Amino acid sequence: MVRSAFMWRVALLVGALSLIEAGQLLRERDFKRARDAEQWEEHTLRVLRASALVFSVVKDAETGERGYLLTGKEPFLEPYESAVATRRQAIQNLRWLTADNSGQQARISRLDRLIETKLSELSRTIALRRAKG
Repeated sequence: MVRSAFMWRVALLVGALSLIEAGQLLRERDFKRARDAEQWEEHTLRVLRASALVFSVVKDAETGERGYLLTGKEPFLEPYESAVATRRQAIQNLRWLTADNSGQQARISRLDRLIETKLSELSRTIALRRAKG
């Protein structure tokens, strides 16, 4: 009888400890999931900011070109020149942030080619304005 009561208490203690351990494991798993989700959210925000920077670079180039075409004054080319100088770094940053995604890498390569085409067009119009006034 004493032995049976002792075994019952041991079994009850082992069961309670198992439940406590299971609860701890579930909390750790949930914490890890929440931390992973937060890291992905931060990564997504970095990619969005890098994408916005690339867009801003192109917009600045167009703004500078437009200002110069309208006025013929060289200082209006400053945004254009700055954009041309920073475009490669902005694209490289976006490539680095998306290195784990081949689909995004392909889209970035296409975007880079389109930006290069646009900047060539802007360069030609600037040269034409300089030459013909």
